[in-house]
Amino acid sequence: MRIGAPHGTLSGVTRGAVLWLLGLVGCSPSTSVTGDAGSEARPDAPVDGTTSDAAPPGDGGGATPKPPADWANADFIDVHTHCGPSSNNCDGERCCDFSGWSTLQSTHQGRAVMLSNEYWRINEDIAPPEFKDHFVDLNDAYLRTAERESTAIAFAGLRCLYTEQVDDEWANKCKAEARSWVERGALGFKDHVGKQFESGDLESGYFIGGWNRFNGFCDVPATSTTPNSDCMQQPSVHYLTLEPAWREVVRYIIEELKVPIVSHASSYQKATTRCFDPEAGAVVSCAPLLIEQQIRLAEWLRDNTPPSATRRFVVAHTGFLTDDAAGLTRLLDTGVSTDTARFEAFADAGCAARALFAAYPKQIIFGTDRRVDQTCLPTSYDAFLHVFTGAAGGSMSFDTCWGQTAVQGMQLRDPVVAGCPDVPAGIVDRILRDNFLGLYE
Repeated sequence: MRIGAPHGTLSGVTRGAVLWLLGLVGCSPSTSVTGDAGSEARPDAPVDGTTSDAAPPGDGGGATPKPPADWANADFIDVHTHCGPSSNNCDGERCCDFSGWSTLQSTHQGRAVMLSNEYWRINEDIAPPEFKDHFVDLNDAYLRTAERESTAIAFAGLRCLYTEQVDDEWANKCKAEARSWVERGALGFKDHVGKQFESGDLESGYFIGGWNRFNGFCDVPATSTTPNSDCMQQPSVHYLTLEPAWREVVRYIIEELKVPIVSHASSYQKATTRCFDPEAGAVVSCAPLLIEQQIRLAEWLRDNTPPSATRRFVVAHTGFLTDDAAGLTRLLDTGVSTDTARFEAFADAGCAARALFAAYPKQIIFGTDRRVDQTCLPTSYDAFLHVFTGAAGGSMSFDTCWGQTAVQGMQLRDPVVAGCPDVPAGIVDRILRDNFLGLYE
């Protein structure tokens, strides 16, 4: 089912690499977080482990939160977008640069699910100032933007990931915070619990390393110029996807709050970083280790949540399994959903990939990892839509946010295409819109 080709200090880190992490260019007892991370304003509801008198949304205490009704008429819903550089243009408060998405509406009736990654503040102690400036109150900027823009909704990034150390009450604190964000208008959540970056030496892009340092699970010398890398090679490290407390938070979000969580639960399959494997008792490549842990989390969800809830766990980037048929099958057989934010792999897949959509028609959701400020959006969406609807057996070239790219079509609007696997009728609408909306039923 291979669907395409595989695709301290900040010594030596370029400004361009930092800006790439921030999403400002291109695509996509140890050291604790410094600055005001622990004292910034919280949502109105309690986040200290106490319980609210009100029942959780969707749990008999009120209507299940849902996207606007007119989203059912959209050309597509992109479940994986991010905020552009935020500015003080919402009555003097920060919100997102929405200019690219607004321009897109002249050619496509698109809807954006904006995924906040405020939790990257876990690494602000080793990042340059613009890193912190971008992520401060990012959840609020997303919510303000969604309030003003009918074509967007906001998913929050939990602050408990970077402000609360793990203890016996940590899961309760995270659950209370999650409930409060839903009460404020967030329709879901985003995490990077499996991200130990892709490659290179951008230490502030190693989320798991930062989380381990913040929680005191490793001991890194203050003089280290690679603190997250050094941390992740120690036998004492923890992995969020394996943590019972985090699994309980995920279960609560998808089963009791009844909203999705888009989870970057593994690292890019070509990651060059190294991590300690507690089972092997040795330092190994992070990528296969974290991909395996992602699948184990999905298997736990299959065994501990009803199917409707399991589908609300959306594994970002197709789990970085587009070149691993067995791994992708194992992941999707659990019943979780996945997004398509692996454009290069899908663009190169051709009609053979129709077998994937035939096998898992309710679990694959359109996502691109684009930013809502980008001027390259119209042709980029033209290209991705061509992947699904273009004629099989040929290719077209598009100038996209990913560069000049040759795109093969899958011709999914036709259930039967000579020489290609058959697909169910209506599969394009499922991928582009209906599977996402079905998560809220």
